[in-house]
Amino acid sequence: ESLNFGIEGTGIDNMYLRWKYDVLDYKPDVVLYTIYIQDIYRIRPCINKPRFRIVDNKLEITNFPPPTPEEIYRTYRLPTFESFLIKHLVYNIQYFGGVNNKMYDEGLKVLSLILDEIKARSEQDSTYLMVPIIRRGNDVESSEKELQVLEALKAMLDEKGIPYVDSDLIFKREGYELTGNDEFNTFDHFRPEGYAAFAQGIKNKLEEDGVI
Repeated sequence: ESLNFGIEGTGIDNMYLRWKYDVLDYKPDVVLYTIYIQDIYRIRPCINKPRFRIVDNKLEITNFPPPTPEEIYRTYRLPTFESFLIKHLVYNIQYFGGVNNKMYDEGLKVLSLILDEIKARSEQDSTYLMVPIIRRGNDVESSEKELQVLEALKAMLDEKGIPYVDSDLIFKREGYELTGNDEFNTFDHFRPEGYAAFAQGIKNKLEEDGVI
């Protein structure tokens, strides 16, 4: 029996909370912590989502649970002083080198601690943990930074001894070419046929590893 706990357009932070507060209640035999590369930088702080930070090499989660829109509206107060120049300067200093680059680097650090916790709990519960990776789902080639993050992610998983399966390798093994292939590909996601091929590749990997 397979249960899908995916959340549309979210990041590794909400995926971790979904695992911790929803998935574990089902006492799963297998956990697939599927990562679309862009999920790693989707940990940007926001007023209506939990905020993840690393303090003394441990995860610190604040703004949890986040306030409701009604609470945000009720407690909002106009600033006594506001300077768009200061905001601009602080923003550019904080994200020097590019927002995506900064958030990818921060996301990888957070992800490392998340994976440590999920792996430790999985070993405690005799749960098989695997990380399916989706590098891309469209005709646009991955950026240089995304390719660097992909390799860093694989190196991290190898170091932690966590098995993984790469969507590009699945499609290559099965002879599917995403670029220009309307049967398996839309602009930014797989079509149902593409997801079916990806799921089959995951199943094949689980069989190869003797899990099923």
